[in-house]
Amino acid sequence: MSGNEAIDPACLLAGIGNSALIDETLLGNLIYMVELGRYDLRGLLRWVSKYAAEHPSWLDRIASETLSHVQSQTSAAEAFVLETLRMDQSERLMRHVLDDFVFEGYLIPRGALLRVCMWEAHKDPDAFPSPFQFDPARHLGEGSAGERFSPFGLDHHLCPFAGLTVQLAAAFLRVLAKNYKIAAHDGDPAVRGPYHWQPSPGFTVDLSPRGSHPT
Repeated sequence: MSGNEAIDPACLLAGIGNSALIDETLLGNLIYMVELGRYDLRGLLRWVSKYAAEHPSWLDRIASETLSHVQSQTSAAEAFVLETLRMDQSERLMRHVLDDFVFEGYLIPRGALLRVCMWEAHKDPDAFPSPFQFDPARHLGEGSAGERFSPFGLDHHLCPFAGLTVQLAAAFLRVLAKNYKIAAHDGDPAVRGPYHWQPSPGFTVDLSPRGSHPT
């Protein structure tokens, strides 16, 4: 949209902009939400690209998916994204403890800052057999949810854009799979970024049209 175009007064953005309740704190929070979401999605797409290069058979499977598969409960592309999240980029949840409680014999005192280790929980062999093996098939069919698999948070604190994030990443993966063969370089070792672990800063990909030789 150019600077000369007016915002439709009926849209949500116009309502927010015209609200008398807007202040610097609210604007700052909105900017933070957008920036953090942009960073998280960028990181997720980098992980997806890395695993796509390492698992070309899954890329072939996604490329051959029919519309009925895409509209099913969990498509191969969505399962691939969910497995990427299980393997990487869902490391922890932070919670402030409001009241004393006892968990498995340990007292968690009021006022403590509690770190819930999601990365470790997602590598529990009782919940995910062969937990360090990348296997999107584990998310097909009934799928994984709740306490066993929670890359976007727990209970009513679930990220409101969880479904949208998976769909955006799956759409990216479908375009990648249907149009390209992919080779990755220098993805290891992973490094700790501002918010998540991510592939090495030197990570790059080579794309070649399907049916041609990589260049």
